[in-house]
Amino acid sequence: MAIVRDYVPSLPATEAPARPATETQDSVPHLSSLPQSELVERAEGLDGATDVSLRGLSVILEALSLFEGQSWQQRWQNAGCQDPGHDWKDRLGDPWQGMYLNRAAFESANGIADLIAMDVIRPSYTWLRKAKPRFHRIRLNREPEFFARMTEHGTSLQVRPPNFDNGLTVMTKVLAHNGVPVNDLRPEHLLGYREYQTNRGQKPDGLTYVWSMLKDFGIFDNSIPGLLELVAVKRPNIDEMVDSYGIRSQRVRDMLVRYLKIREPGVDYSTLRWMVYELVKNFWLDIEAHNPEAQN
Repeated sequence: MAIVRDYVPSLPATEAPARPATETQDSVPHLSSLPQSELVERAEGLDGATDVSLRGLSVILEALSLFEGQSWQQRWQNAGCQDPGHDWKDRLGDPWQGMYLNRAAFESANGIADLIAMDVIRPSYTWLRKAKPRFHRIRLNREPEFFARMTEHGTSLQVRPPNFDNGLTVMTKVLAHNGVPVNDLRPEHLLGYREYQTNRGQKPDGLTYVWSMLKDFGIFDNSIPGLLELVAVKRPNIDEMVDSYGIRSQRVRDMLVRYLKIREPGVDYSTLRWMVYELVKNFWLDIEAHNPEAQN
């Protein structure tokens, strides 16, 4: 059996920070503003679409339409569905009341899985954990080529089945929660999932494999360290992050440090890292490279 390896970075961890996941998570899901009729029409073309799945999707949208919101995601949140587990359907007013339990469960499970796969709804990690949606159905219509490639990757490396299955679940949850195309995933998206798990006292099983796989696929740059190495390293402060780039001008270096320290209290750490990267690497070092006299 292959041991899922970690990676040694070719550059410091601060050299290639990812854009904060909140930029994506706070945005409106891709199809969340479309009218119900168009969503039903699109759902008809999904892989595995049936009368049952379409009926479930339609019932959910009809129930959500009674709540305020400019998008289905806002209505989902205003209905109080974002965090509950199995009782999320009750928050909608129990639209399946009076129906056989098995039929109601089947319709609702398929309908919500398709809405997530289409990026109409982006549930919280708490919802994904408690509600336990049909992850296989989400994968059927959310990046199916990637998940097929992931299966080939796990098989070729002989990754232990429990480790691979956990990784599969992690990838499904991260894509469902953040809504970004898989090629736009950044370390901060996965670190967000890790933070959720560790905050509830649980190990993020499968995450190390997913991290290394994304590096193998080239989705994560080679300069990004392995997960275990990244989380084991003490977070550098602003002075350390700025100094890691080797600015030649002490005056500019001090000015940037002062500015970043002013901004530090109002942003989270991932955003702070991105600001350092943009200001120092992409802005000032580019000026120094093209105008050597700028250091004076």
